[in-house]
Amino acid sequence: MGRRNKSGDDRCGRRGGLEFSILARYVVKSLLLEMAMKMITATEANRDFSKLLEEVIKGVSIGVTKHGKVVATVNPVKSYDDEEAQAAVREHLEMLRMQPLLGIPRGTRDELYDD
Repeated sequence: MGRRNKSGDDRCGRRGGLEFSILARYVVKSLLLEMAMKMITATEANRDFSKLLEEVIKGVSIGVTKHGKVVATVNPVKSYDDEEAQAAVREHLEMLRMQPLLGIPRGTRDELYDD
């Protein structure tokens, strides 16, 4: 454990360092993800967008940087053939079917906008 002051707080002012541990794990995970993805500048992404999409279709995650900082990521989308995705869609549709109808009558565009 790190050094503590008289009240038992660590250097960051937190007892036990739990918040630091969560933050540290988040930072490490973010850095690992950033290191694993291909990086290109915003200018390159703009100039060669079709090539960027080809890479993403192949399954590569790409980070887009501006002034040396990651400002966006482009990631491949999971296939809808995925059983988990299909199960989620079925569950969502079932939830929508179970919701009561509001009974609001349908109107025309003219009725919505009184001019």
